[in-house]
Amino acid sequence: MPVTYPDYERPYTIEIDAVFFEGSVGLDAASHLTILYWLSRADRSVLKSKQPDSNIEHGVFSTFSRDRPNPIGLGEAKIQRIEKNLIFVRGNLGCPSGTALLDLRPLSCPEASRDHTVN
Repeated sequence: MPVTYPDYERPYTIEIDAVFFEGSVGLDAASHLTILYWLSRADRSVLKSKQPDSNIEHGVFSTFSRDRPNPIGLGEAKIQRIEKNLIFVRGNLGCPSGTALLDLRPLSCPEASRDHTVN
C-alpha cells in the first residue's frame, strides 16, 4: 500500500518580494514549479533518519527528512494561479509558513522543446 505523506497536495501561497517581481515574469507559461527553500529549523547534526512508513534507519541523503547537514528543501508544485506577486500552488513542499525561498524554476519550460541548433 503506498504511503501518503501529510504535505502532499497541500495548498501554498508564494509571495514574491517587490525587488524580485520582474524575475517572475513568464511563470504563467509553466504548469509546475521546482522550489528550493531553506530549512532554518533543521538539526544539521542528523545523519540518519527513518521514513514515516518505516522503522529502519537510513542515511539522511536517502530520506525526505527535514533534518540534514545542508538543510536545503526541494519541492514541486502545480501552479493554480498567479495574481500580481502571489503564486498560488498545490504540491509537496513540506515547509512551514514564512520559510525563505532560495529559488523557483519552471518544471517544464516551453523553450526546452524549441530547436536550438547553431548554424
